[in-house]
Amino acid sequence: MGAKSGATCQLPVPGRLQLGTGPDTPVVVLSPATKLYPHHLNPRRAFDYSTVLAELVENPRVPGEWGLRNLTGATWTFTDPDGGPYDVPPGRAVPLVDGRTIAFGAVNGQIHA
Repeated sequence: MGAKSGATCQLPVPGRLQLGTGPDTPVVVLSPATKLYPHHLNPRRAFDYSTVLAELVENPRVPGEWGLRNLTGATWTFTDPDGGPYDVPPGRAVPLVDGRTIAFGAVNGQIHA
């Protein structure tokens, strides 16, 4: 689906993506229609919906397996509690796995069931 990973637990949709750290960090519910915009991935771009930077996609070869497709021009990285980092180049998707952390650039996100 994208980058390699040693994790085997696919996250059921909807899951959650916690952006940043701390008690008041934003959380995005991950459903089949989820898209991330600049205001999600860069705290300095509040209410910026100008460009879709990521979208939730289903793996065409494995129905029921979901990932977050990188629609930016930069490579993301992700890590699992037991390994990484793994690259997610533009156009590829990172599978949704509980506990996985994604480095988007200005902010990190963590996937939760």
